[in-house]
Amino acid sequence: MSNPLVKVVLGLLLTANFGAPLVAVVTNRHLWEEPMALLVGNISLVCMLIGVNLFTVGAYDVLQLRAGGLCRALQYSGFGFGGGFKMAQLCVAAGQLAAISRPLEHRSLMARARRWVLAATWLTWAAQVTFGVIAVSLGLPTAADRVGGYGNSTVGRSECRWESSLAAVYAVLAEVQTLLFSLATVGTLVFTAAVGCRSKARLTREVEEVGYRAAASEENRQLVDNFSEFRKIVWVFTLTVPLDIITPMLRISSLWYPTPTQRDPSSAAPFRLDL
Repeated sequence: MSNPLVKVVLGLLLTANFGAPLVAVVTNRHLWEEPMALLVGNISLVCMLIGVNLFTVGAYDVLQLRAGGLCRALQYSGFGFGGGFKMAQLCVAAGQLAAISRPLEHRSLMARARRWVLAATWLTWAAQVTFGVIAVSLGLPTAADRVGGYGNSTVGRSECRWESSLAAVYAVLAEVQTLLFSLATVGTLVFTAAVGCRSKARLTREVEEVGYRAAASEENRQLVDNFSEFRKIVWVFTLTVPLDIITPMLRISSLWYPTPTQRDPSSAAPFRLDL
């Protein structure tokens, strides 16, 4: 995404798209008691801030600010929001597991876990920013420095790019983090699906043995409703989570063969990135 105007427009679209559900949750107090509303609001806030960050990076490039400190802050913060988003997804998956395995206690469990859900999301973001502060303080080399020579690379001089802003070791850690969060989310969803299918099979046997009215307890009705909602959430997650497993592996492998810089044309041959 090299065109700064594309970043600006996409950032505005993301901000508007995820700002709307966030406003709906914040302005409707009756939704605050709904476990799913809390999780949706948390994800919407993170995604909206990703949009704000992307817009700011695009504006930085359009205005050609060339402020290295600001660019590094934007990049580490943006990657932090990405990590927070993956943690928020994992929290949604964990919430669905509670809804399926303990349908009657779901609300009370989520009410107690509310602060932990928010803390996990934003501590993940804070960890990325803290790493960035330490990396900048120690002067850790970026991916561009590793290719073009420390302090000599021309990559990203006129744009706010991660290659010239993030420490090379952090770039790998961020991809590994995305991969692990995605695998954990998929594992939780698969386990939840197994629990739901087993519970639904048990309910079917009960209906056959004692009839629909006798089997229609409050727990069973809540289980059916929760499992229906779970299937909808799984369809949404299948649009993003598989990509967040495949693409990090591809990007991690590509870090060992980065694009050569303009400084040294002879470096067109693949260059191994030793971290």
